[in-house]
Amino acid sequence: MNNKKIEKNGSALILVILLLSFFMAISLNLLYMSEEKGKRAGYKIVGQKHLSYIDESSSIGYYELYLADKYVKLGYIYDDTNTIFTGSKKDYFGKKAKYENYSSLGYFPSIPTTSEPAIAGVVIGNYIDYFTSYWNVDFNSTDQAIIILENKTSGKVDNRTWTNYENKVVKLWYDPSTTKQSIGGYKLLDITYPNGMSDFSSFTSGNNYDFEVKYIKTLVFPEIIESGKKIVEESIYDINVYQSISLETLAGYSSSTTIDKDKINIISQNIDKIEVIKRKK
Repeated sequence: MNNKKIEKNGSALILVILLLSFFMAISLNLLYMSEEKGKRAGYKIVGQKHLSYIDESSSIGYYELYLADKYVKLGYIYDDTNTIFTGSKKDYFGKKAKYENYSSLGYFPSIPTTSEPAIAGVVIGNYIDYFTSYWNVDFNSTDQAIIILENKTSGKVDNRTWTNYENKVVKLWYDPSTTKQSIGGYKLLDITYPNGMSDFSSFTSGNNYDFEVKYIKTLVFPEIIESGKKIVEESIYDINVYQSISLETLAGYSSSTTIDKDKINIISQNIDKIEVIKRKK
């Protein structure tokens, strides 16, 4: 009996030890997991911070493309209340009431008059010009882009057809020293010429050339303060746009530090990258 009792007590002791070891292992495992989870939480916070920058940057990049598309499909209609439009010239740009009348008809006069105001504004033929070209017009002149057709679906404007605008869109890279801004607010930052060339003066007629252009625009989102407390900090973003261009110079091309735009044929022009960088504090 005693042997059986000792044997029974020994088995119980071994079971207790095994159970204690089991729960100790679980406890240690949980402790390790909680520590690792805490570490990952820290990494996650840092990661989310960087991801938020990526999300913000992507959103800004996509919105810029959205705006560029708007300039192609709809254009931008001048605000006829602007003080730059004075006297009879202002009649040319139209009153808002008359614009609504034209809009309901779905068409507009193709020739500007003062008795029947046409609707003028800014329009581009492709989204690339939003980043790379400026609007070259005399606001006191009637030589403007004019809406001649407007297409609607359920009262919403889908697209507009404009006339007389192609020559008003001038590429920034035609003049490397320009301080003008593109239609989208970009400035020419740098031109990388073909190897061995420092400017357009090395270009000769009857040849093909490939080069790259970089543009920049800075967006500043001011801080938001409410009841004396800062709700949102100031954010500054630099948008860099990279463009590649391939062109051929035609017979009679004149060498100069600025491009002879009347003697070239642009074979291709592409926006290769839109880079949005948030400035660090």
